[in-house]
Amino acid sequence: YRTASIKQMTGVEEEIIVDPKLSRNAGKLITELLRSVVVELEGKKPSVDDIRKLSIGDRDYLLMELRKISLGDEMDMSFQCTACNSTQELMVNISDCEIKYGDKEANGEMPVELIDGWKDQEGVVHKEVTAKFPDGFTQERTAAVMRQNVARGNTEMLTLSIIRIGEDIKATSAMVRNFTKRDRDVLVKNISRDAPGPKLMTMVDCMDCGANFETMLDLSNFFVLT
Repeated sequence: YRTASIKQMTGVEEEIIVDPKLSRNAGKLITELLRSVVVELEGKKPSVDDIRKLSIGDRDYLLMELRKISLGDEMDMSFQCTACNSTQELMVNISDCEIKYGDKEANGEMPVELIDGWKDQEGVVHKEVTAKFPDGFTQERTAAVMRQNVARGNTEMLTLSIIRIGEDIKATSAMVRNFTKRDRDVLVKNISRDAPGPKLMTMVDCMDCGANFETMLDLSNFFVLT
């Protein structure tokens, strides 16, 4: 999908955001919220599975646009200085967030070169991996795990995101668990951190010590009126 239409939030969406059943799984919460506000995808009313098929980057972008049309571009956030540990308040304009756009010609696949590679039973080392960016299905399946154990969540995320190893080897969680640490880091960086979508970060200047650093937006207040 390349185009979408969304509507402003109402009390219906407010109730979705604070639903205790959904709060335990951010992926499911996002799916339900977007299902409620996305009017069209490519001119058609989307199903819940259409919302799940969207990449996490597209889902984040829709959330950012939803925030802007419902509550405005500016939001208050607090941050802790990485140098002096003081806590301060800041007004952020989310329209200033950098947006990385995907490659239209990539066809949903991305080659990744491993450093150490995976050795099969015949002793052949495979360093070529073909992967895809995580979508809503992956986000729903890994969100709860990530809250408990990030490394285990990354194993699940990578297993779901790897299309094949080498020519036609299907990845399993046992295989991904036994990748070297640096190969896992390469995959996470390419699949997750470098994925298309908005970069929900901002540069801040500490008023106490003058330190300048980048920090993540306070998403707990993302849908709170400033």
